[in-house]
Amino acid sequence: MREERGKIFIIISGIIFLILIFRIFYLQNGGDKSLFERALNNKIEDIIITPSRGNIYDRNGNLLVDNKHSYNLYIVPKWFEKDSLSAKILASILEINPDSLLKDVSRMKKKDREYSYRRNIGINTYLKYSEQEKSLRGVRVKNEWKRDFPLEIAPHLIGHLVEAKDKKILKKGQKLGDLVGIDGVEYVYDDILRGKKGLEQEIRDVKSKKVSDYKKENWISAVKGEDIYLTIDYRLQMFTEKLLDGKSGSIIVMDCNNGEILAMASKPDFSLSIYSERISNETWNKLINDPGRPLYSKAVQGEYSPGSLLKMINYLSAAEQEIVDRSTKFNCPGGMKIGNSYKKCWYHKGHGEINGISAIQVSCDVYFYEVAKNIDIDRWNRYLKKFGIGEKTGVDLRYERDGNIPDYKFYRSRFRGSLLGRFANLLIGQGEILVTPLQTAVFISSIANGGFRVKPRVVQKYGSDNNFSYTKKKATPIEINREDLKSVRKGMFNVVNILGGTAYKHRSEKIIFAGKTGTVENAHGPDHAWFSGYGPYEDPQITVIGFIEHGEHGSAVAPLVKDVFEFWSELKTDSLKN
Repeated sequence: MREERGKIFIIISGIIFLILIFRIFYLQNGGDKSLFERALNNKIEDIIITPSRGNIYDRNGNLLVDNKHSYNLYIVPKWFEKDSLSAKILASILEINPDSLLKDVSRMKKKDREYSYRRNIGINTYLKYSEQEKSLRGVRVKNEWKRDFPLEIAPHLIGHLVEAKDKKILKKGQKLGDLVGIDGVEYVYDDILRGKKGLEQEIRDVKSKKVSDYKKENWISAVKGEDIYLTIDYRLQMFTEKLLDGKSGSIIVMDCNNGEILAMASKPDFSLSIYSERISNETWNKLINDPGRPLYSKAVQGEYSPGSLLKMINYLSAAEQEIVDRSTKFNCPGGMKIGNSYKKCWYHKGHGEINGISAIQVSCDVYFYEVAKNIDIDRWNRYLKKFGIGEKTGVDLRYERDGNIPDYKFYRSRFRGSLLGRFANLLIGQGEILVTPLQTAVFISSIANGGFRVKPRVVQKYGSDNNFSYTKKKATPIEINREDLKSVRKGMFNVVNILGGTAYKHRSEKIIFAGKTGTVENAHGPDHAWFSGYGPYEDPQITVIGFIEHGEHGSAVAPLVKDVFEFWSELKTDSLKN
C-alpha cells in the first residue's frame, strides 16, 4: 500500500514539475498563445526586405534609371527537396518540367540558404503562387525591385546589377544573393544607391510552410537609396551614340575646365534591360563572343596608339628640352634616313621648310623625326606623365586602363642596336605608346584650359531631399611655357581653320574650334582614326575626342566631331534663351 502511494506521489510530482517548467517558459515569453503554439510546432523567420535603389538622373534632372516592382521567387533547397509535392506544384506554376526544376535545385550547394530562382515572375504567376502558398515548402516570393531604363542610353557609364553568387565581388554591407553593382556608376556608387534593408518576420511550421505574419508592429521599413545626378547631358549622349551607330569606337565630350563628362559613347554597346531579368545563356554567349566587344567600354578600357594627336605634347616636350623653339625649322623632303632605316612622311611629296606650328597644322612627320634624333626619352616619358598619359585618370568608373609610355629601360631590355628608329615612331605617336580615349581628353583639355590637368568624373552630385554632396575636384597645374603653349594652340587652330590644315574641309560656320587629326597604323587591318578638338577657340569650354577602329584616317572622324561641336553649340544657345 505504501509502495503504491509512493508511485502515485512520484507521478504527481513529475506532472507538477512539467507544468511548472512549461509555465515558466510561457510567462517568460509574455503568455502569448501564438508563442505557445510556436513552441510546439512553429518557428519565427526573419525576412530581409530589399530597398529600392536610388534613381539616376542626367545633369539637368532628366530620369535615366529608376525602379519597378518585381515579384522574385526564392527556394531553400533543404526544405524543398524533401517535399516532392512542392516540386510538382511549383513546376506547374512556372510551367516547367518538375525534373528540370529539381535538377536546378540540386545544384544549389548550401542547402539551408535561400536562393533566387526566378526574377520578375509577373503578376499572373504571382497570383497562382499565392493560391498555393501554404502548400509549398521551402518556397517564397518577395515583392522587390528591378531597374528600369526610360531612355536606354550610356550602358557602360551607368553599369548594371548582378546577383552576388561569389563572396569575392561583395563590398561591405553586401551578402550573397544581393543584387550588386558590377560596373559603371552602379558599382562605384553602390553604397550610396543601395539604401538600407528592412526586416519583416513570419511564422513557419516545421515543414517551412508559412503560417502567418508575426508582430507587424516590430517590422523595420527598408530605406530607399540616395539619388545620383550624372554630369552627362542626355541629349548630347544620345546624339554621340547615334553618330557611332554601325561603327566601332568612342566619342567623349568633356568640360575642359572642370573634367565633367558631358557625353561618353562607346560602340558597339548593349541594352541594360537584359540585366533586369535572368540573362539567358544564349544572350550571354552572344555578348561575350561578339568581335566588336559590346561589353567593353572603349572610352576607358580601349588602349591605342595616339598617332599624330601626340605631336602637340611632343612639341612641348622638345621645347622643354630646348631641342626646338618657335623659330626652329626643319626641311621635309618627304622622308629622311634615321637610324638604320629611311622613314617617310605621310605626305610623300614633302612639306618643305617647316616650323612647329606648321608641323602641327599639316601633321608633318619629318619635323618630329628630326626632334627624335636629340630627344632624351626618359625626360620625354616624365613630361608626358605630367599630362596624365600612361596613368589612370581617376575617373569614377571601374576597369579604367593605364595605357603605356615606354622609357629607355623598356627599349634596351627588348632591343639591341640603335633605338633612333623606335624613338622616331614614338614622336609621331606610333609604336609602343598606348593611351585611352579618356586620357586623350585629359591632355587635350590641358592645352585648351591653359595648362591644368583635370580629373574626369561622371557623377556631379548625390543625395536626396535637396541635401546633396558634390564631387567637384580641383585641377592640377602643369608647368608649361606660355609661348610654347600658344604655338601648339595656334597649330591646332590652323588644322581646322586655315587652308592646308588636315581638317580644313571640316571647319564649322557655327562654332570656331581647334583640333588635330590622327591615324594609327594597324598591322591587322585598316588603320584606326582619331580626331581631337576643343572649342570655342577663344573661350574653350569643351574637349571632344573621336576614335574609330579601322576608320583609316583622322579626317574620317573629323566630321563626327564637327557635328558634336555644332550640336553642343545649339544646346548652349537654347539654354541661354531659356
